[in-house]
Amino acid sequence: MLSADLVKKAGEIAERIKMTSCSSCSGKEELSKLLSELLFVAFVLAENYGVILEEKFMQTMDDYVFGLVG
Repeated sequence: MLSADLVKKAGEIAERIKMTSCSSCSGKEELSKLLSELLFVAFVLAENYGVILEEKFMQTMDDYVFGLVG
């Protein structure tokens, strides 16, 4: 169920991005709400699988940054 929620929310975000212009405050507000909901579902999903998301995120960012620098 949670993985379906994650995919659904990602689809909603993709649709909102298609419709949102950079100058549209209302679009930005809705997009920020959708992104927050996506993060929430990701955190719950990670917790259900015993994944420590913060640690993995920091490791991924380190790998990404070092990949750009190196």
